[in-house]
Amino acid sequence: MLLSWCRDCPEDVLRRHPDAVCVLMRKLFSFREIPELLRLRALLLDALQPGGAFCEQERENYLGECDLVMSFLRYNDIAAMSVLHRSACERMTRTTRCIDLGGTWTFGSPSVLMMFHRAAGQLDAENAQMRDCMPFYYKVTDGHGSGAEHSMQCETDLLRGDFTEAEIGCHLARDAALARGQYSILLTAEFTALRLAQLRGGATDAALERLRQTLKENRQFLLLRTLDLCIAWLDAQRGRAGADAWFMAPEADASFLDPVLPMLRTVQNKVLLAAGAYTKLLARREACTALNASAHTALAQLYLHIQLACAENRLGRADAARRELDAALALAVPDGLYLPFAEHAEALGPLLPEAFAGNEAAQAVLHCTAKPDDRGLSPRELEIAQLAAARRTNAEIAAQLHLSEATVKNHLKRIFDKLGLDGSARGKRNLLADILSEKISP
Repeated sequence: MLLSWCRDCPEDVLRRHPDAVCVLMRKLFSFREIPELLRLRALLLDALQPGGAFCEQERENYLGECDLVMSFLRYNDIAAMSVLHRSACERMTRTTRCIDLGGTWTFGSPSVLMMFHRAAGQLDAENAQMRDCMPFYYKVTDGHGSGAEHSMQCETDLLRGDFTEAEIGCHLARDAALARGQYSILLTAEFTALRLAQLRGGATDAALERLRQTLKENRQFLLLRTLDLCIAWLDAQRGRAGADAWFMAPEADASFLDPVLPMLRTVQNKVLLAAGAYTKLLARREACTALNASAHTALAQLYLHIQLACAENRLGRADAARRELDAALALAVPDGLYLPFAEHAEALGPLLPEAFAGNEAAQAVLHCTAKPDDRGLSPRELEIAQLAAARRTNAEIAAQLHLSEATVKNHLKRIFDKLGLDGSARGKRNLLADILSEKISP
């Protein structure tokens, strides 16, 4: 409808309404209608010729708006985008009218890092460029995307295994995002924080529900879809497969803007891996590689190589798995991005220590993320979990361990939260028994 309206609207009408043209250009980028965007740009520049209907300052403001829109055509090339943002700042004496402050800066992606990391070995430079670039963008957009530079850096720190810096960065990103009502950035920061909490053995369900309510209350309906991707990632990391989720269907692509598709594929692949759909995952190799190359998303390609290595290894094809692992290391080592490997340690099995041999930094990340046999339960929690799995009542557990029933109840709540168990009391105990029999060595 948007495209047909642009084509059908008389050019003399468009010439008289440069604000509308700038907004249309921005929307046309989102829907990848680039030829029509460029047609409108040419029409706008012609209407802004000196001696026309607009005074000099208004001409400069609209030329600044045009620079701002054209920066999106250099999407995820931070330095190139920054040139146009700086030009817009020099031209404009007001904030933009073509970008909605309440709109999503991320296009609905749950990761700023995956959006903007283009090339192996360049991540520190990319983060520095983001820090330098964003103040100019904030100036002409009234703070649209506030906190993006902190979100990108904190996820970088997470993937490098620097959890303290990652946690600090999450706070910075949250504070900046909330100060300007930038919920897409808030979501990316919360996603990083939730991944960190999961690595530390903490519960995530309550935080996810609070985030969902925040998005609903602020009418961020597009971001509710993004939240579903975040939840799927966290669930798959725990081994829970949601292969029948709505975003796994081919038609789900229509629910996301193009810049989000590499992240969507990464989540889908992670779900397929958790579901044991190894051949289906391997069949996506060429299509995902082509998408990542066209979008210049180095992090998505890094995850793809790791996911393919996992699938190959699960199918008993160790040599093919090693080739994929080598390709992943070529992308990861220059920037020290070792957490993606640790996240898939179980599926990679002995191939991972072999690949990390002699790499002390990688080994350190693997060590600090290694899951103990007790799934992060304390000795007391493990003791109570074993009794609960044996169908002992709270009163019986309390008597045997010389505790109050209230203390036992509190311990069980923490145990269920750590293990991500939901449902009725009986159902959770049944699941606990299954986990103990399969995963935990007393």
